[in-house]
Amino acid sequence: MEDHTIQHLLVLMLENRSFDHMLGYLNYPPGAQFEGIRDREHELGNPLPNGDVLFPGPNASYTVHPGPGHSHDDVLQQLLGQNDRSQPYRLTNNGFAANYDGQYSPGHGDVALQCFTPERLPILSSLAQEFAVCDHWFCSVPGATWPNRNFCHAGTSDGQVNIVVRSYRNKTIFEQLSESKRDWAVYYGGFPPQSLAFSRLWLPWEHNWLQRFKPIAQLYRAIRFDRLPHYAFIEPDMIGQVSDSQHPGMGGEQDFRAAEHLIWRIYTTLRANPAVFEKTLFVVTYDEHGGFVDHVPPPQGAQWSVARAFTSADGSYTFRFDLLGPRVPTILISPWVDAGTVDHTVYDHASIPATVRRLFEVTAGPLDGRDAQANTFEHTLSRATPRAGLPDLPEPIVNQAERHMVIEPDLRNSLVQVLTGTVWSELRSRAQTLTLLDAPGPITVADLPPVPQQAHADIMEDIAPRLSPEAQAILAQPPLPDPALNGADFALPGVTAVINFLNRKAEQLASNLELVDDLMLFVDRVLRRWVEGHRIILRTAGGESIEQPDQADLAAALDELGTLAARQGRVPYFWLADHQDRWLTVEPGGRVTFDEQAAGPVPTLHDQSRDRTLELLALFCAGDISRLRAAFR
Repeated sequence: MEDHTIQHLLVLMLENRSFDHMLGYLNYPPGAQFEGIRDREHELGNPLPNGDVLFPGPNASYTVHPGPGHSHDDVLQQLLGQNDRSQPYRLTNNGFAANYDGQYSPGHGDVALQCFTPERLPILSSLAQEFAVCDHWFCSVPGATWPNRNFCHAGTSDGQVNIVVRSYRNKTIFEQLSESKRDWAVYYGGFPPQSLAFSRLWLPWEHNWLQRFKPIAQLYRAIRFDRLPHYAFIEPDMIGQVSDSQHPGMGGEQDFRAAEHLIWRIYTTLRANPAVFEKTLFVVTYDEHGGFVDHVPPPQGAQWSVARAFTSADGSYTFRFDLLGPRVPTILISPWVDAGTVDHTVYDHASIPATVRRLFEVTAGPLDGRDAQANTFEHTLSRATPRAGLPDLPEPIVNQAERHMVIEPDLRNSLVQVLTGTVWSELRSRAQTLTLLDAPGPITVADLPPVPQQAHADIMEDIAPRLSPEAQAILAQPPLPDPALNGADFALPGVTAVINFLNRKAEQLASNLELVDDLMLFVDRVLRRWVEGHRIILRTAGGESIEQPDQADLAAALDELGTLAARQGRVPYFWLADHQDRWLTVEPGGRVTFDEQAAGPVPTLHDQSRDRTLELLALFCAGDISRLRAAFR
């Protein structure tokens, strides 16, 4: 397969499960080169301080309370056992049971060693054996969720080994894609997605790509209508009763099944559109191992180091990221992959940005030292022709009523409050920094209203009606003097006063555990209304992604369309997309469609002249939707 055959890379990153725990019992014939644990359990004992030795087994529970530890200190104990941190690291991978028994649940160290059989993970296991399973894919950091996810985006965790909720300003693969005129999106199951912590991606005075962060329903629509970006990162709903991330302790069995259903739905939607699937690679992986057993020692050495090391608060310990974390389940799904493929290549999450650059001819160099030397995985797409008759998997059963009744600690309100607090803080600090720098022109945050009273009126008119009655009652309370401004007059225009007001409203919603969904929607709508940029994106028939195209770009896109139509067997097309994911699509012969996600047939015009087509494109780019609708009547 030629590299250019793949036009879309989709990466779904779930949470906190190790390779052995999830896929260690996959069925492969005797003698097959697969690094699992079936029939090897007796070799993998985990000693306890009392002298007992525990062994892995195929007896995992969907529900785990408390979840195993996965802080940096926890993971080093799990990997080193009783050895110290001197280098080279003397890895044993036999400290999982002792860590769980000693730190989290005395007398239950075996919980960290329990694994699933394929029958209990029918979707993940079936796809692993029907396509490619990577049995040497390691998480990037021996540590928690956020630093590992950050490596996937930026090739570094900015010196963090544990979850530190703050704004990250590292350059990401998303920016590199835009610089090379390649398209991208983040699809999320629950707002806010963790990747929003990379504030360069959405700040009004930076790139303002907030419109590229989309609810996951838009992913299925993009697959059905062949409007996928080049690269899509998919974040599940990671917190609370209706989560689908497979994070231990979040939603129990129904969360676990819901994640299987998420994988199934993406795969099934791709399978239903073979023309799209044949140019797509779908990757399912996990951010970190979640404290569960894995027997393969991770790679170590200076070649894995990144620019910024971690140093403990007291300065007594430094970690240079010269050791990867445990293995995580990763499968590569594409019609170009042979069934039963086992890829033994060593990967970590930095392999994702490295592969993105390779697949889509991104001209930028590495983000950091890790992705500079990371292996890429496009070589698994080894078939000369795409497979036909891809397996039709039965839909997993998720008990939605039970899913909403599960009594679990719903952490969404606290996480959303902390993360959105970071959003407000970043808006404030950047606005104040620009003010201190005496930047030319007025300092504004996109279209934020000038005073809190106007923000309050806008909220009650546009946002509150979308929320529950209880949330509406909280939002209806008028703004009070802001103590942070020392009693300053609220009629005084100022970014800080408005942002502080919005933050207080979010905090009020967060104080009620029952209003967490309202809290997420409130923050989402605030950002969409006042911070989101209203950019137009042109996706040319040749595959380029151009932001804010001008008349010359539109004319060139039309010329390219005519050239490709004359020499290709398939019907080429190009389209414009706006911040509401409306599409204006142009095909050869003057066929133009305007898709607003409305019910019924998509409005279509035929035999439009070149000049008339350019007029329609110009209306869309100007945001003159009313005149555009009139043209299609």
